[in-house]
Amino acid sequence: MNFLPQLHELLRILNANIGEIKIMHKLPSHEHLQVYFERSDDLFGWFSPDDMLLYANARLRNLFNLSSRDQRKLSFAEIIRDCFNAQRGPLIETDCVDDWLQHAQTKRRSAPHRRFQLDTTDGRWYMVSETCDTAGYLFMHGVDITDLVDRTNDLTQEQRRLRRLANTDALTGVFNRRAFVTAIENHFEQVQRDPACLILIDIDHFKQINDDFGHPTGDQSLVRLTEIFSQHIRPGDTLARIGGDEFALFLRGATGKAALDVTARIRKALQKKPLHIEVADKKFDVCIRCSFGIAFSSTTADNFENLYSQADDALIEAKQKGRNQAVAQAESS
Repeated sequence: MNFLPQLHELLRILNANIGEIKIMHKLPSHEHLQVYFERSDDLFGWFSPDDMLLYANARLRNLFNLSSRDQRKLSFAEIIRDCFNAQRGPLIETDCVDDWLQHAQTKRRSAPHRRFQLDTTDGRWYMVSETCDTAGYLFMHGVDITDLVDRTNDLTQEQRRLRRLANTDALTGVFNRRAFVTAIENHFEQVQRDPACLILIDIDHFKQINDDFGHPTGDQSLVRLTEIFSQHIRPGDTLARIGGDEFALFLRGATGKAALDVTARIRKALQKKPLHIEVADKKFDVCIRCSFGIAFSSTTADNFENLYSQADDALIEAKQKGRNQAVAQAESS
């Protein structure tokens, strides 16, 4: 491509953007500038006011899938269509390239200078700057930021992993107490909220299971319970392990009957599926039983502390009545 006549205008724009910096030396010749552009790892491009490509350095030609000997005068739209059809160059995620181009044209030359990130079909990322003058010439400069993006993505994933760990019980994989309390407090902060209920669950005689069969068996029973609880609640409900052998369910939009139905299904599942364990070459079936305390959000239970206190009172009552049962506080408006 014959780009030398346009380099003088390019130098003028670059000089104008330097601002207060005074250039004390003579600007490089066109030939020197060409060598610099061609050897650079950055993208350099130069478009006419009617968006015809006047110059692309080696890196940009490779991105646009152009030959160094290609003397055709190609428009930006033609280049993008060729890249889209060849599935090379800029990653164009659309079913209609014309719609994509129409949107892109609303951005190009919309300001004297703009910056944006560009990802490519081969997984690379560039920070692209576009500078245009009053005549409509557009200078494009892109810097490869793939390593930076990859490190940022790795950091984001690590932050998400740490956040999950901070909110998750390590043994069972469900919410821990802190995350559970936050979920309930968020519910109460809503101006318009659905009725809800809190179910506290305590494993009956859990200490005896640990004493008779060891802590590994106790851990197995906690994991098994978590599986059963998860099978008998709705997707929008919240399950947590809030203590050693204490679990909690938060059911949004649940009435007293619905809450009691959940506890009944859980108790029935526990009766049907005892925990099979083997200790010292001996096999045992451990029957796990639970007690349930149920409280409902209301005018007297309008925060986590009050709701938990009422559910805990109901749980104590269930234990006093012989365990392996559910007790619900009376619903109120």
